[in-house]
Amino acid sequence: MVRPTWDEPPTLTVAVGVASVPRASRFLDALVKAVEPAGGRVDVKKVAHGRGRETEAVFCGEGVPLRLRERYRQAKIPPDKRRKDIWAARFEYVLTGEFILDAGHCSSDPYGKDGKTAGPLEDQLNPILTRLVEAVGKARAVRRHHEANRRRWEEQERLCREQAERERAERARAEALLTEAGAWRRANDLRACIAALEERAADCGRPTDTDSDLAKLLSWAR
Repeated sequence: MVRPTWDEPPTLTVAVGVASVPRASRFLDALVKAVEPAGGRVDVKKVAHGRGRETEAVFCGEGVPLRLRERYRQAKIPPDKRRKDIWAARFEYVLTGEFILDAGHCSSDPYGKDGKTAGPLEDQLNPILTRLVEAVGKARAVRRHHEANRRRWEEQERLCREQAERERAERARAEALLTEAGAWRRANDLRACIAALEERAADCGRPTDTDSDLAKLLSWAR
């Protein structure tokens, strides 16, 4: 299989056999030239995660991935052609020469493929363009759905943060009020204590307006 590697210059996403490279080049050339008059373009860009690149068909600012690959099948290796060791492979992969244009890995619905009814990919450019535009519409709908969910989650997070801030401010107000109440209660207790000392001193005939220790204590306490 011939395919670009991540460290090469930007290249269209292709995975075909060596013998199929000329046909793959001609088809991709025709595809690019068909996409551009339809108002689109074909881009090669870095993938969102990782070091590789992917090819996209872009219409109205929305892109869908493209990959041209050659099908292969698993074939049993005849016993007389196997290596004579326990690790020898019993099967090999054989290229079929049939092309598939799809969205890449995990793609189950190709844009087009060689077939007895539809014919070769080269004869399917118009249906392929239609499927690409439909895929772009679906991709836009999915993106808008994700964006709406993201905005909704962000709004929920904002409301939760505001609620948490209100609760924190309320707790702070309550703690401040309790602190003030405690201080007020202690101040009242001190005033009552000082008044009781003065009253007791008066009952005992001890002056509180002189330079005595009791007078100094009461002055300090006040």
